[in-house]
Amino acid sequence: RARLRARRAAAAAPSAMDGGIGWARLASLSAVAAVNDAIAPLAALLELVVLSAALSRDEDRGGPDAAEGLAAYGAVISAVTFALNIFNFVVIVNMSGVARAVGASAW
Repeated sequence: RARLRARRAAAAAPSAMDGGIGWARLASLSAVAAVNDAIAPLAALLELVVLSAALSRDEDRGGPDAAEGLAAYGAVISAVTFALNIFNFVVIVNMSGVARAVGASAW
């Protein structure tokens, strides 16, 4: 009898499949995703501020020009980001192929 009640309760509970996820749950998940997306640009900004402050101090002591250092930093970061994006693309393509095979039970 307890099993029957548990099955009925599980069947009556709203699920994500029938649209019963709720606005509060959706907002909380969206907030986490928004924070996650905002952290990378903020970290890059912080890196740039620290690097420019260090380079300008070196320039005052007769070191290399701060603009040249920032340009080199930008070039290296752009190249690394490009390579990582290619790697992520390859991973995502492989994951979609695996997901399709698992969904079709062809594994």
